[in-house]
Amino acid sequence: MRVTRAAVVTSASNPTVRLGSDGFYEAKLMAAELAQHLEDSELSHRLREEAHQLKHRFAVAIAAALLGLAGCATSGGNTFFDDAATTMRVKKAIFNEPSLKVAEITVQTYKSAVQLSGFVGSNADIYTAGSLARSVKGVESVQNDLRLK
Repeated sequence: MRVTRAAVVTSASNPTVRLGSDGFYEAKLMAAELAQHLEDSELSHRLREEAHQLKHRFAVAIAAALLGLAGCATSGGNTFFDDAATTMRVKKAIFNEPSLKVAEITVQTYKSAVQLSGFVGSNADIYTAGSLARSVKGVESVQNDLRLK
């Protein structure tokens, strides 16, 4: 493209071309390409900025949700998480007892009430499992439904 005696004056809002006596068509094309380039560049910049802001907002929302869940689980405000933690503590206590490792014991917790069910080898194992469950933090009551094999 050759433009003689033409000057291109650009601004972000209004690219213009000042022409001499010839080269009007080429200058018009050049101005259109320049305007398109400026629009694409500005649009690209705005899209990148909006994507960055969206990522930031998403990260803040996730952090707030996680903090809210952690607060509920530790403050006693959410029985689902409290019961799940209690169930895991009771299972751990039973598993750590050598005489009960091979026993088939199911532990369920609802509103801090623990239910033990399954099969064990002796009456002593039934008593031991119940005692362990009662000693775990967060357990308010134990329903011992264990049976002998």
